[in-house]
Amino acid sequence: MMSNNTATDPSSGLLAKLNLIFLIIVLGAVVVGTVGFMGGLLVENIERLSNDNIYVLVSKWDIPAFIGLPCFVVIIWGLLLRLLNKATDARIQWCVNFCIAPAIAAVVVRVFYGFVVDGYMASHGYTYCWEYTSPSAMSPSVWVKEPEFCISNSGSVRREVLSWMDSRPNWGKDVSVEEVEAKVAMLLKEWKREQDRY
Repeated sequence: MMSNNTATDPSSGLLAKLNLIFLIIVLGAVVVGTVGFMGGLLVENIERLSNDNIYVLVSKWDIPAFIGLPCFVVIIWGLLLRLLNKATDARIQWCVNFCIAPAIAAVVVRVFYGFVVDGYMASHGYTYCWEYTSPSAMSPSVWVKEPEFCISNSGSVRREVLSWMDSRPNWGKDVSVEEVEAKVAMLLKEWKREQDRY
């Protein structure tokens, strides 16, 4: 009769280590992605706002993500301890205890941060534009300097419109509503032509 005891099976130990390595890589990618992508986007959009750009992307997740970031770092540290067989009950409990505060703080800040950001953008003369905002839950919302810049039925070409706005000199300060309307009309015409091909 074969034993089901996997404690002495070397492959189970190797599999556990591979799982730990995989988790460390995934969580490391989350940390690097948060710092690199969200941090870069935050800096870029602070610059847009300070230069009175024609539009600004506003993420309601960037600051809460940075607040919760230490939790991911500590989890990685705990996984490394397990991988190196240096994990003790006290060390793992410390990791869990340390994660509680940043996790709760990130959730609380996210709730209030959304209201604060909306008020801040409105106080700086920006108007929320749902036409240019992606429907994805984690996507940043788009705020335009003048409500007239938010052209109706332009959602299917939102990326192209924003790229065009980015290409304008002087942060798009000299762009007129008529120029934006004409560009959107042209982009929509091209988009419809592409759709008709299929």
